[in-house]
Amino acid sequence: NWRPAVVPTANHDVYIPSTADLAVQVPLPGVDPAILPGVNGITHSIYFYTGANITITGGQMLEVKGDFEAQSTLNIQGEGTVRFSRTLPGQQRIFGSTTFPYLNSANPNSTLSIQSGMQTITRALQLSDGVLQGNGRITLASDALNTGLIDDFSAGYTGSVSGNITSNRHIAGTRGY
Repeated sequence: NWRPAVVPTANHDVYIPSTADLAVQVPLPGVDPAILPGVNGITHSIYFYTGANITITGGQMLEVKGDFEAQSTLNIQGEGTVRFSRTLPGQQRIFGSTTFPYLNSANPNSTLSIQSGMQTITRALQLSDGVLQGNGRITLASDALNTGLIDDFSAGYTGSVSGNITSNRHIAGTRGY
């Protein structure tokens, strides 16, 4: 499902191939990676090739200690959280456009910086710790069932965000002028 073909740790850089590439693997076809109930994932940096997918089940988390890169638009399936948690001083970066159900910025000693692409959050942008440099590349999206929001008020959350954020709101019913 990914390279290297081991269960990743905080020391591994992970590469997720496209769904089409997984389907033609020999001797057995692969499947898109998934973080299932009762298991959280962790990696150093993670790279998604064009056409790659990942599912993170609600209540579960993918913890990223390094950089996050999507070659093209990535839509994370499921209701789980991607948590950025570099513990050493420095900068953690996001490249490419991704739709996150939950994005958690938890960098007490470093900065999380969106370098390229638009990051769309469909449930919550959680500001646990540190600074998220949005660089005008964050959209909070809403639909008939969910409202994207910024969570910097939960117990223990001390993080902040810099840069403009776009907020889309769903308005049900007919509209008249």
